[in-house]
Amino acid sequence: MKKERNKVKKTSRRNFIRKSLMGGVGVVAGASLVEVFIDQTIAKSSENVKVLTTSGEIMEVDRAHLQIPRVSREESKKGIPGRKFVMVIDLAKCKNARKCVEACQKGHFLPKGQEFMKVYLLQDSEQTAPYWFPKPCFHCDNPLCVSVCPVGATYKRTDGIVLIDNERCIGCKFCMTGCPYS
Repeated sequence: MKKERNKVKKTSRRNFIRKSLMGGVGVVAGASLVEVFIDQTIAKSSENVKVLTTSGEIMEVDRAHLQIPRVSREESKKGIPGRKFVMVIDLAKCKNARKCVEACQKGHFLPKGQEFMKVYLLQDSEQTAPYWFPKPCFHCDNPLCVSVCPVGATYKRTDGIVLIDNERCIGCKFCMTGCPYS
């Protein structure tokens, strides 16, 4: 009877070690298979994004192949040499979907309730149809928001784009009060 107990204990220890090793190998193999599956899923589900080239052309690029270069803060404030950007909004196509407002909030790290950009319903006269009018930053030639910012967080690039450095901004909202377009 004693020999049978020892035999059972030795067999169960060996089985335990064997099963543990096999389980460890199975977990490693399974994890690598899951990783390969996730990589393939990401590669298949990647989407095309529109990017603006330095020559001013819009291209569609697969997001998986997009490499964002690291640029110094001073270099990013320069803008694109030889270019001057303006913003054009086709009011006939605006249906108050508020995607522009959401993009503005996301770009400025604003909470849902706080909006820099407003969309108004306007009507020129009683004889004309009403239309939606988004009111974003107009990127003025001589922006007052830049001159009133006490910490220099609001600046204008050489290509005409007015930006806010979120890391320098102290939230005083002088730029909003200084803007002639509210």
